[in-house]
Amino acid sequence: VRSCASYLSKVFVDESFDFNERILAGTAEIKPRWKRAMAFTEAALGEALGQLYCAKYFDESCKERALSIVENVRQALEDRLKEVEWMTSDETRTNAMKKMNRFKVKIGYPDEWIDYSTLNVDKGDSFLSMVFKARAFDLKRDVKDMNAPTDKKKWFMTPQTVNAYYHPNLNEIVFPAAILQPPFFNPNADDAVNYGAMGAVVGHEMTHGFDDKGRKFNYEGNMVDWWTKADGEEYDRRVEVMVKQANDFTVHGQAVQGKLTCGEN
Repeated sequence: VRSCASYLSKVFVDESFDFNERILAGTAEIKPRWKRAMAFTEAALGEALGQLYCAKYFDESCKERALSIVENVRQALEDRLKEVEWMTSDETRTNAMKKMNRFKVKIGYPDEWIDYSTLNVDKGDSFLSMVFKARAFDLKRDVKDMNAPTDKKKWFMTPQTVNAYYHPNLNEIVFPAAILQPPFFNPNADDAVNYGAMGAVVGHEMTHGFDDKGRKFNYEGNMVDWWTKADGEEYDRRVEVMVKQANDFTVHGQAVQGKLTCGEN
């Protein structure tokens, strides 16, 4: 009942929210019904919506220009890595350069879209029935993926999401179509504008490959310690300085947890 409560009548929805969100999570109020409906549709049919979004809003010419920004930021990061004075081992530096040069880049939308033809939803279905059908469809895909080689073409974010991500197991950086829109990217703007906005996003995602979690994976996406003992210890010492700095900040009266947020800081 608890797993389905959010998709039942109002009394179930309200009780579920009151306990799981208000009491346990501290959320003050439930989202409007239309936002909850949109979130479910996004979760169930993300790439189907993505195809519609890209057809209407994504300019294919943005792909090439965005890729140029990625490559230039990558080159700038490579130049920085060559000059990092505290990285004393050639072995560590070589491994870092190899990882950075092996970054795979995805921009816009997947080369192969999810095929939803076997998800048979009828307009006469109840909402809960649609939920069950969507869950069964996703479970079938997950089981199929579990028994197959890693699908390196798979996306873990929909094209209409205004965000980006780095995947440590695949050593890839991904920029959905929706982030290639103002204010992050504007094909008619000066390079200074796009590097200041989109370039910052690109640099942020690349550095995830070397943050407190990303640094534990090698260029092939395997969890391997490719740092020498001395370089690893110096890295941790420098991170601790940032952790302590973050601990001194508060947001809405709550202390920032520097250890938990250092990957984003």
